[in-house]
Amino acid sequence: MFLSLAILIDYLMMNSFKGHDGNRETVQRAQLPEGQDVMDHQAFAKNNWENLEYPIKSNELFKVYGNGVAAVNKNTFCVKKGEVFALLGPNGAGKSSMFNIMTMDLKRSSGDVRILNTDLDNINVGSHQMGMVPQFNTIWNVLSVDQSIAFIGEIKGLSKEDIEFQKEFIKETLDLGPYSDTRAMNLSGGNKRKLICAMSLVACPKVEFMDEPTTGVDPVSRRSLFKMLKSLQNSSMILTTHRMDEAELMCD
Repeated sequence: MFLSLAILIDYLMMNSFKGHDGNRETVQRAQLPEGQDVMDHQAFAKNNWENLEYPIKSNELFKVYGNGVAAVNKNTFCVKKGEVFALLGPNGAGKSSMFNIMTMDLKRSSGDVRILNTDLDNINVGSHQMGMVPQFNTIWNVLSVDQSIAFIGEIKGLSKEDIEFQKEFIKETLDLGPYSDTRAMNLSGGNKRKLICAMSLVACPKVEFMDEPTTGVDPVSRRSLFKMLKSLQNSSMILTTHRMDEAELMCD
């Protein structure tokens, strides 16, 4: 009897989530009552859309996939210069979808995004003022740690002196010094992740996008990375994480 009742309830709920076209849709978070703090921030973000002090801005960002699932549901927020803004939630919450839209890896369905006060459609994708740590490692396997960091510095137009200084400083902070001449393919998973973070920090970009940057990183190096990120007073950062302690430690 209980099994039959459970199946009946599940069937009724499934049908109540179907749209007019018969496709199943997920329950949208926007249907739940928004907290007053969220509504206040949304209004604040809209009022500061033209404010140059906020390099990262999103206005009713919306993404719906072909199967009808809305992964990002009209999110509105802004990130001030020097602030860290976290996307915190479980798998499937839409963190990576929003991250990929803002880093131009995924097209949005509607809404507006401005990075460095430039509309997303018009931004220079090769801007040296941006840094990114993607969810999955993107490294040159045959390059050493030193070569990888130096190559990013050359792409961003730094002088040899600046590259050398930043390379040594970042390696010391993230404890990558012992692996200076090690090819990326031979690093452990945690050290590969640290190398990705090191490459993103070259030239102190004004905007940082970090998608779960500490996955596989040991606690000591994670703390050093956070300390370094918090010292970047001129950078605005979007950070995705599963960890509440990371969000509490890092975010403004």
